Order: sequence, then C-alpha cells, then structure tokens
Amino acid sequence: MSKERIILLDAIRQKCLDCSAYSYTEVEHCEFEGCPLFQFRKSRRDNKIRGASKRALLHAIRKKCLDCCLGSSEEVRNCPVRKCPLYDFRYGKFPQ
Repeated sequence: MSKERIILLDAIRQKCLDCSAYSYTEVEHCEFEGCPLFQFRKSRRDNKIRGASKRALLHAIRKKCLDCCLGSSEEVRNCPVRKCPLYDFRYGKFPQ
C-alpha cells in the first residue's frame, strides 16, 4: 500500500472518529450510508478498502468537503476548520 494512500485512509478514519465522538464502535456500526466516506471508514487493514485507489479516496474526501459546505466550492476554498483531518485534501488533490 502506497504511503499516500495510507495518509488518505488515516485522514478519513480520523474524520469518521471525529464525527462519532471518537467511538470506534460507532464508526464500525455507522448508519450514514450516504456519507461519501462511508465505505472507507474502517481500518485500512479491511479487505474492502485495500483496493481503493488514491483517486477514489481523494474524490470521496472532496465530496465530503462539499457536503459539509452545502455544495459550495467557495465555502470549501474558504474553510476555516484547519484542524479537520481532511483540510489538506479538501480540493480533491494531495497537497504539494
């Protein structure tokens, strides 16, 4: 597994933990199937997400950021929540 994919999966996992008040059980049994991060919420050792491409992970993060900002690209660009685990990836790109 590439280092960049591991970084993306860890950021997604942290966001899911943040959403569930840091309850691993809540993340495991999450019911929000409409969330763009839903399929990537589990541990990176989970077989279902092992095959996920870097592009698919970045696309899911971008969709989550748009979802959080009510679909506004402008709001995503001006996001003030720098402590969000997805902040650096909010443009759907790996930071340079």
